[in-house]
Amino acid sequence: MFLLLRCNKELGGFLRKNGGIKLKNNQETKSLIIIFGQEGVGKTTIISTLPEYIPNSAGVDGEDLLNVNPWAWNEKTKKLLWENVIDTTRNFWEFGYNPVVTGSFFNYYSEFQEFKGQIPEAKNIIVIQLCADKEIRDDRRRKRPKKYQKEVSDWVDNYYPEDQEFCKHSNELPYLRIASDKQKVEETITTILEHLDRRGLDY
Repeated sequence: MFLLLRCNKELGGFLRKNGGIKLKNNQETKSLIIIFGQEGVGKTTIISTLPEYIPNSAGVDGEDLLNVNPWAWNEKTKKLLWENVIDTTRNFWEFGYNPVVTGSFFNYYSEFQEFKGQIPEAKNIIVIQLCADKEIRDDRRRKRPKKYQKEVSDWVDNYYPEDQEFCKHSNELPYLRIASDKQKVEETITTILEHLDRRGLDY
């Protein structure tokens, strides 16, 4: 069936310009839209905004599922985060919310392959990689509520460089790379919706 899109004023202009977008969605087929990318590319914004334009969908940001004290990132907390993402996604599906928009829980193609094996009922997985220059990402991090520490941000960027593998495997699954520093939020949302429209949620 076709999903009707709710549009705010700005995004509505983009959609009208493109002749409107209709998304095919088979509620019997469990769908997952995953947003990933380096820190500061805008994952949280897109994860929270995209479901507003896909009725019967849900969104959950992985960052909200590992709010623990003391915070640590290791194999144990990675396992905890992934289990939280999977359990939350399954709960949304059980209650009729499909697709689920999520992200912020892996950085690389190899991790995606590992994660995919843990949620085999997700037959439609669409991966969106957001990218942005370091200067833009640093500026966004400075504006966050939590204290910005340049040394920490530089370490994170060096330790987790931008993934280059997904594009090499883009023929294996619906995949889209977006330079989020070149677009406004509403343009990024429109780009994603157009991609979903071309590929469909029941491909």
